[in-house]
Amino acid sequence: MFENSLKTVLRLNIQHPVFMLHIRLTHSRRTFIHQKFCLYKFKSQTGSVRSCSSNPAQGRFKRVLKAFVGTFCLGTVIVGLLASSKIKRRLAGIENVEDSAWNPIKHYIQFKGVVLPQFTENNVHKFENFEVRPDDVWVVSFPRSETEWMQEVVFLINSNMDLEKAKTVSIDDRFPYLEYPTPGLDGLATISSPRMIKTHLPLKLLPEEIRKSKVIYVARNPKDTVVSYYHFCKQLKTFNKSFNSFVKGFVSNRVGYAPWWQHVLEFWKIRDDPNVLFITYEDLCEDMEGSIRNISQFLDKELTNNDLHTLLSHCSPENMRNNKQVSYKWHLGEEDNEQSDIVKDGIGEWRKHFDDEPNYQINKLVAHKLANSGLAFKYDKEDKKDR
Repeated sequence: MFENSLKTVLRLNIQHPVFMLHIRLTHSRRTFIHQKFCLYKFKSQTGSVRSCSSNPAQGRFKRVLKAFVGTFCLGTVIVGLLASSKIKRRLAGIENVEDSAWNPIKHYIQFKGVVLPQFTENNVHKFENFEVRPDDVWVVSFPRSETEWMQEVVFLINSNMDLEKAKTVSIDDRFPYLEYPTPGLDGLATISSPRMIKTHLPLKLLPEEIRKSKVIYVARNPKDTVVSYYHFCKQLKTFNKSFNSFVKGFVSNRVGYAPWWQHVLEFWKIRDDPNVLFITYEDLCEDMEGSIRNISQFLDKELTNNDLHTLLSHCSPENMRNNKQVSYKWHLGEEDNEQSDIVKDGIGEWRKHFDDEPNYQINKLVAHKLANSGLAFKYDKEDKKDR
């Protein structure tokens, strides 16, 4: 029975300190018990029976044996609990994200082939069933596509230019983050319409009904995206290696919400849906007025010339850098906040960080994954879009 249980646990491939102790102790189990263990000695030459307890050495052995059995039972319980938890996660489709050496990467899980922040684990099965309202407005993007800039533009247009609220209420309260623990899915359900919701989830993890509401997808060229993402993760202390190491994680789908290419392609393929607006960060940088007009038309909102002037001023890169309501300095700390620099420099920030290797890796990814899709990005201010 013991051996069958041991084989079962071994198949689970669990390496727990207590369990490994028992493996080492069990190695000499038979020899140890056969040579040392006895409760009674059988008849001696006189035919009498003597208790082993009269032997001090045997008394010590009994105490050691009891301790071993107790430790084994406790270890078995712990191993069982760990195994049960691991099995439950796998049955739920949740797995660890592993690096190239098969070591689990902290802060992330994997669900349906998508890398997600660990804080989503309890809700991964609930996102697809989130109740969508027809008048919801969604801003969806892969992380570090300058989502907050788009959120601020969309909020002002959709709220009929409520500038006072934009200046006094955090963007996270005006435009809650779907998968974040606060306010959470239950909290989002209580918000009055029309709701404005931000998410980084890919299309396949979002409710099917989302396309019955208004969805604005923001894409950004992968080179500037990976630079911004690297700085963000460094500030969050979720990544402590070199930039080139981060690029390798990006192209091998080991960063949050990866794969990037699948994320953008899913929405690119439905860009002609009347309830979907696909827009790039580069478009917003180079033609902010035209982008604002496109967004207002998509949201069925009319803008006066004064409204347009207010939007261009309030959402300018300079004002966005100094706008505390859209900044993450409260979360990241005031020092070395790279978010503002990325907004300021706009397109082409990647040239300050890339050498030949990351450039080759990203070019290879784009050429392989976006080929024949028709999706192209601008990588420099003066260049035309490159595939």
